[in-house]
Amino acid sequence: MPKKAINTTNTPQIIFTGDFQQNITEEIKAGTEVTILFDSKRLPFERSVDKKGKPQWEISAFYQFSPVGPINEVKLVPEKKVKKAEATVTDEVLKGSFTVPAGSQEAILWFLNTGKSGEVYFDSAFGYNYRFPVLPEVAQVTEAQPKTVKKTRAKKA
Repeated sequence: MPKKAINTTNTPQIIFTGDFQQNITEEIKAGTEVTILFDSKRLPFERSVDKKGKPQWEISAFYQFSPVGPINEVKLVPEKKVKKAEATVTDEVLKGSFTVPAGSQEAILWFLNTGKSGEVYFDSAFGYNYRFPVLPEVAQVTEAQPKTVKKTRAKKA
């Protein structure tokens, strides 16, 4: 997987490469959608298959926003459609996305590899999780239109 992916959507991408690098294509802002690109070579241990050789494993991304937010899960899917003949490919780039809620200051991510074997494997920066700053929403400012002020004259007594 290349260290820099070509981003044609202007959507921020967080890229987790097979050599354990993390790259961000654009700043993450509250209110925007973020795409995760995850090289499955980072979690290569659970690769269960069924009797027909079809993969029975998955990698999920878990994410949370600070200061306080619930833990969410998104199941990562192959970035490119894989033909049935190639369904046993184990090293591929997986993709998922999430939307950053208003008021977020930090996005926290970690990954879980599970499958038919029942084994679980984490990619969590050794328990510290991956942390990315979130910029505040940009408030849209509208120009105030000048109001016409009616002049009044003082009456003579």
